[in-house]
Amino acid sequence: DSAGDDDSAGDDDTVVDVCQTGSPTVSIDQPSNGATFGDGETINFQAQVADDNDPPASLAIHWTDKVAGVEEDLQAPGPNASGVIVFQSADFETGTHILTLNATDSDGCVGSEDTSFAVGQ
Repeated sequence: DSAGDDDSAGDDDTVVDVCQTGSPTVSIDQPSNGATFGDGETINFQAQVADDNDPPASLAIHWTDKVAGVEEDLQAPGPNASGVIVFQSADFETGTHILTLNATDSDGCVGSEDTSFAVGQ
């Protein structure tokens, strides 16, 4: 700033943080953190999402799976009307996986949770 400039004086721009009212809540219930599975074993996934402003079924859901430094999107169904997400998959390579679930509401606020599990170790 040059001398005499005061960025706060006369500033008509008001920034409102729409996420102050809260981001979606996200909970991964299965697999539990630290679980171990055999190669090719079917893994059950269960999660719960909720938001104070939007119904669960309207939240944008994004799962990622990271193993050996490579992150990939995981195809999964969205939540039901109660916010529960349930699915199964046996398509995981050997290694330690970091599974992340993001839920985004209509305001663009994001809730996130991750869990770690191992396959074939």
